[in-house]
Amino acid sequence: MHLKTSKCSAHIEEVIRKFIKVCTVLDLQTELTREDVHQYEFMADLLKVCYEANIQDSQMVTTLVKMVIDRCKVELSDIRYVKQPHYPLEFFKYILEHVINAKFDIVSYCNDNPRTLWEYSRNFSVVSAVSFGNKDRTLALLKYGFEVFPEYEARRSGHGFPFIEEVVPKAHQIVLQMMSVMRSLNLIIMNSTHYSNNGLLTLTKDQKECFRLIWRAIPEAFVKFAEMGLSITAEYFHLAQHGILEPVRYEENTKSCIMYEMCFKDMASGAREPRSLQHLCRCTVRKSLRESWNLPHGIYKLGLPKILELYLNLEFD
Repeated sequence: MHLKTSKCSAHIEEVIRKFIKVCTVLDLQTELTREDVHQYEFMADLLKVCYEANIQDSQMVTTLVKMVIDRCKVELSDIRYVKQPHYPLEFFKYILEHVINAKFDIVSYCNDNPRTLWEYSRNFSVVSAVSFGNKDRTLALLKYGFEVFPEYEARRSGHGFPFIEEVVPKAHQIVLQMMSVMRSLNLIIMNSTHYSNNGLLTLTKDQKECFRLIWRAIPEAFVKFAEMGLSITAEYFHLAQHGILEPVRYEENTKSCIMYEMCFKDMASGAREPRSLQHLCRCTVRKSLRESWNLPHGIYKLGLPKILELYLNLEFD
């Protein structure tokens, strides 16, 4: 019986479980040549089969996710085309449900496997979701407790010298990194559509909405334009004291800072103020639930009024 035409979920689950067992026993190579790339294509397609059959064994689904992420091409190999499955929209939440149930840190795992053939792995980054202005994906990741700015993003946005202290605060790094990624993405689009230079520091409406969404999930105060400008300058002279001149980084960070002030004037201007006590309580409760892998469903087990459940689940500011 062909898996895609099988109507029996139990049968499909049994076959996939046997397939995983056989792969484990055979200890298949994860680095694939052009002749072996069909191995990845079959595994990636199996994930779609799991979704379509509504397989609810989280450990099994997560094991298959790991196997798919593990598959990469041999460095410098001549693989020009890899067939990627077309996953339906609801597949994303299906995977989120199972990785959370299995307590599997898919973001770190994807980051540890940068050469993965599974292009879908890029969907689990909040920075990426915000940059593409994907509101549904951004909100879903935040609701399930995915970190806005995980450690690998912090390393990527830092000055790059591991033995020299970082002087730019984390909240500033979040803003600078997101402005930089969104600007880079928009430059590609604007160049291809012949936008004027005046548009190079602008964002789309969806990008702005996504950027605002992340502040529902983090306790940090809104970053102010003036203080971020000072931290950018402080970093430049801090590196200079160590004999390192980074004028290009300084210029790019300054552009990102200006972009932030232009696009989010209400957040960037005025005096720095702490977030409301109500918001800080929301962040504290969500942090506790996230650490126990109980987001978002644990919210609805607390016995709270409906309005508080919606607030904790980031449905409104």
